Amino acid sequence: MPQTSVTLNSLINQNMIAYFDSITSLGYFTQTNKFTGISISIVISIGTVMLPRMSNLVARKEYSKFTDYVTKSINISSGISIAIMFGLMAIAPKFTTFFLGAQYKFVIHLLVLSSPIVVLVTWSNVLGQQYLIPLNRMKIFTISLICGNLVNVSLNLILLPKMGVEISIINQLINEIIIVGIQFISVRKEIKINIILGDLIKYFFAGIIMFIAVLYLNLQLPMTIFTLLIEIGIGVLIYSMLVISLKTGLYKELKKIIKIR
Repeated sequence: MPQTSVTLNSLINQNMIAYFDSITSLGYFTQTNKFTGISISIVISIGTVMLPRMSNLVARKEYSKFTDYVTKSINISSGISIAIMFGLMAIAPKFTTFFLGAQYKFVIHLLVLSSPIVVLVTWSNVLGQQYLIPLNRMKIFTISLICGNLVNVSLNLILLPKMGVEISIINQLINEIIIVGIQFISVRKEIKINIILGDLIKYFFAGIIMFIAVLYLNLQLPMTIFTLLIEIGIGVLIYSMLVISLKTGLYKELKKIIKIR
């Protein structure tokens, strides 16, 4: 459902950009969404795997265990999505034109601007698909999607003709912030987000360090498939080392999985 919402939101924005801006801007927007869409799909796949287990816990009325699983899922998904967000930002300068051509240089700016949507959609995926839907709280889930999309369309109608495709990217982010905000407010007494705040700070710290290192490599090295793999590999190595040394929830949960196997 969250992925469907993102797709619907993207289609609405594409049509509005084509009408209010230009076909060139539409091309920039579409290519930007392709990159972020692939990243979002990677993280959302975690939610798809977890959903049957969540529904099973609700069916057995094991609500304490269910809430614990959701909290852990937010932690793990945040650790992965924050790494992807900073990774996209870091490789954007040369990666974009390498795959799309010099004529798509403006996509670099749009990709950096839109990268936070990976984290926002991840949060809405966990809160919506893994928590609200198994509990059959479709009303608040639907309200959050409607409110987010209505604000997005309204802002596009007002600002898109004057400010161009960048504002459509910003409106997408606002749309997701509203969705996450409404869903979070509805579950704030049940899911103790403050438990993972410390880990979120650690993930952002690790992400920033990784971003600086990978961006430096991206700007210094000529872009080839080989150097791209080097940048990704070094980024994963730096982020992983920091996540382990900081003893984050992501590290602890992965350690448990490895021990079980």
